[in-house]
This record gives sequence, C-alpha cells and structure tokens, in this order.
Amino acid sequence: MDVTEAKSDFVPSRFVNALVEAVLVSTTILLAMFGVSWWAAPVMMVVATTWWCFVHRRRVAGMVRASLPQTIGTLALALVLIVLAHGVGFGFGAALHALIG
Repeated sequence: MDVTEAKSDFVPSRFVNALVEAVLVSTTILLAMFGVSWWAAPVMMVVATTWWCFVHRRRVAGMVRASLPQTIGTLALALVLIVLAHGVGFGFGAALHALIG
C-alpha cells in the first residue's frame, strides 16, 4: 500500500487576503506617521508583493501556461497598484507626521 503525504496547499479566503492587505497599508501609514525613514515604504512594498505572489500563485502559474503577455501585464498591474497604495499611504502618513510633530 502506497501512502503519500497530503500536500499543504493553503489559500487564504478573500476576507483574510483583504485584511492582510489592509494591515500592510495601515502599517505603512503608521510607520510614516511615527517618522520612520523613507526606506519603510519600499520594505512594505516588498512584503505586500510577496503576499500577493503567495495568494495568487495558482492563478499566475495558470496564466504563464496560457499566455505570457497576459501574465506580464497582470504582474505589472499588480506591482503598479501595490506601489501606488503604499506610496500614497506613506505620503499620507508623512503629511500627518508633519502636521502633528
């Protein structure tokens, strides 16, 4: 009898994904509000990109097999939105830091 180990293929729900993404952007805003240096935004962008890749790994793998240009476009759009969200968040947090402190 052949016993194979079950693969752990954890995929978070949409709610958990949205919650984690909201926490990541909120953390970026809070870091800027407390006067953390400029490097905090790129670090949070890397963390958010890693999370996005983890959550969407199946979809991206399927797109790579189907159409490479579609995959490149989707990845580029995701990176633009991540950079936009964290850039605006960091700018907002830095403005609040300037107003408060």
